[in-house]
Amino acid sequence: MSKFNTAVFGVIVSDDHRFTIWPTHHRLFPGWHFTGHTGTQAAMQALVEQQFVETVPDMQVGEDQRYRTTELAN
Repeated sequence: MSKFNTAVFGVIVSDDHRFTIWPTHHRLFPGWHFTGHTGTQAAMQALVEQQFVETVPDMQVGEDQRYRTTELAN
């Protein structure tokens, strides 16, 4: 097995509240911090997808009146 397959991963969060997974043996970039959750790459990816909610609204352009034009309204 490769080192990548046996590596321990953790969930990290940035100062602007973005979440991802990262190998625990790698140095973090400035502004990123471990949340305390660790496990396999697959387990951490599943955890992020299940527990950490995207903070940016999934808005359709047509739903926001600021983006409406005469052509779109007709």
